[in-house]
Amino acid sequence: MVAIGQKDKRRARYTCWPMRVPHATTIPLTVATLRIIRGEVSARGVLPPEACFEPMPFFEEMAQYAKEEDRDKPLLGESLEWLS
Repeated sequence: MVAIGQKDKRRARYTCWPMRVPHATTIPLTVATLRIIRGEVSARGVLPPEACFEPMPFFEEMAQYAKEEDRDKPLLGESLEWLS
């Protein structure tokens, strides 16, 4: 993901990327299903994921199901570049 905007009154580009690869769609689908079953999703219809879940808590729950060797890796890599 790349976002360009202002930080500290300076133009900047923020980039982030996943550092751990979940097992295709298995882990995200499992976590989403568990949250629906637990009654944590009240929205209905065809919605983007961010309309149903706060991203970081969702990713943190996904991390619980990651491979053992991936658990100590950071969830996201990130960089900030000043553009002006």
